[in-house]
Amino acid sequence: MNVSNNPDIAELPPPPPGKTGWPWSGEPAKLPPQAEGGRSWPLISLVTPSLNQARFLEQTIRSVLLQGYPALEYIIIDGGSDDGSLEIIKRYEPWLSYWVSEPDEGQSQAINKGFRRAGGEVAGWLNSDDLLYPGALAAVGRARLAHPEAKVIYGAGAKVDHEGRLSKEIPQRPYDPGLLAARCYFLQPGTFMEREALAAVNLLDEKLRYAMDWDLWIRLCRKGPAVSLPQRLGMLRVYPDTVTNTGGWARRRELAEIGRRHNGPLDKNWLAFWPLYFCARLDEKLPGPLFAWAGKALRRLFDLAFGRDTYMVR
Repeated sequence: MNVSNNPDIAELPPPPPGKTGWPWSGEPAKLPPQAEGGRSWPLISLVTPSLNQARFLEQTIRSVLLQGYPALEYIIIDGGSDDGSLEIIKRYEPWLSYWVSEPDEGQSQAINKGFRRAGGEVAGWLNSDDLLYPGALAAVGRARLAHPEAKVIYGAGAKVDHEGRLSKEIPQRPYDPGLLAARCYFLQPGTFMEREALAAVNLLDEKLRYAMDWDLWIRLCRKGPAVSLPQRLGMLRVYPDTVTNTGGWARRRELAEIGRRHNGPLDKNWLAFWPLYFCARLDEKLPGPLFAWAGKALRRLFDLAFGRDTYMVR
């Protein structure tokens, strides 16, 4: 369903009764039609994949539209929701560039479907339970103009709970390709990419379920540098039933396999995964705490050997 008209953002539907704070009661940003120096704002394409996330979706949409960014292409790819999400999407349809609701094969495929529709100079995705901070897209647009060589732009941000309450601040961290090869330290909702580079690396690997972002960023940063911004760009919502929190050992194994894919069989994630995994499985099957103790001892050993901040399998 293509939408070509873009009415005034000030005419957005009012928030539901009792909803206050960003982005419910926020005012649309007032950005000039051109960036500093009279240059055109780079077109930013943002994709939101969603499936039965009606409890969060409207807040996510408003956090994007209230950016007031003059060159925004906003795309929603819904996987066939039946929980009221479509009513929310239709409410905001005049401000969307494209949306569709149809079954898909998971989050990675949904995001890629949106990327293939996108025409922006810069692209990113915002999951339907995450949020942008006010001014995020303006910061990304200015960074793109200042650093046209960058393949990835990422910023500071935060983790929040299901009610949007702050759980953890994520400060700015300089780009370190060695660290990125071992650990995903970019905050996904605050990470944006050059769309041409995305196409050059064939988008997300649709076989991956948990760490497709990390795999993608490693591949992109081999095409060129990443730029780190001090501004808070994105909020990652963390609550018990997210895919990350329910992934368990399947998620850890995927992290290990991505590490081996990019770094070879001596990758820290790959080396740490197997002994920890077998200790955990043996602890489940055999009586006594022996293998639980062994797993804890191995964890301490790996933290000492590798550095707690330089591998992801935990």
